[in-house]
Amino acid sequence: MAPSDSQKRLALAIVDFLGSSVKDGTLSSDDAESIEIAQSCIADTFKVDPSDKAAVNDAVGGQSLATIYSVYEKLKNKTPAGEQPKSGAPTAESDNLKSEGNAAMSRKDYSAAIDLYTKALEIAHSNPIYLSNRAAAYSAAGEHSKAAEDGELAVTMDPKFSKAWSRLGLAQHDMGNYQAAKEAYEKGIEAEGNGGSDAMKRGLETAKKKIDEASRVQEPPSEELDEASGASRGGGGGGGMPDLS
Repeated sequence: MAPSDSQKRLALAIVDFLGSSVKDGTLSSDDAESIEIAQSCIADTFKVDPSDKAAVNDAVGGQSLATIYSVYEKLKNKTPAGEQPKSGAPTAESDNLKSEGNAAMSRKDYSAAIDLYTKALEIAHSNPIYLSNRAAAYSAAGEHSKAAEDGELAVTMDPKFSKAWSRLGLAQHDMGNYQAAKEAYEKGIEAEGNGGSDAMKRGLETAKKKIDEASRVQEPPSEELDEASGASRGGGGGGGMPDLS
């Protein structure tokens, strides 16, 4: 029996994960030869080409297998034993909670917004729009690590959802993870198409500037500091209220 297309995509994702594990230092260089042999065996057995970047991207959706699995673990841990994870499909009740959350964001009542988005996620906890909106609320409240977690979940559920990439980029930026922020904004621009929005490009340029400043190990001049509100950088528009869904 020949491998199915789904099995081939999984094989490519595994090969990509093995290669990344050597590149990022998870595995030592001493293991490189063994990893290459394993990659070759998997590729030959499943008749896939790891050098085909388009096929690899199709397999992992712009994410790594490790990230996809971490999202699965998080969703599994949030699901009571014996229950299946919810599909993420919105209901009238969850959409109403989301709208109330958006209204709370307009009032800058970020705690209430987080609570309302969380209630919507209890109905459909893998819904990328609810996750992305809660990420915006967490960022506005200064809870950047939680914003990053929601952003990662959202882009894994829907890699084409550009707003979620923007939320993730902002959260990574505000935690000082400028390389991760740069990568998130690049993915957001790719998802938007047509060269990306001005807001997304501003987020990318800000991340690049921070990376450059860090490489020169010096503080940026005060006139170059970003004075925008925390909720507005990288996809939130010119200031104030982020662009909610």
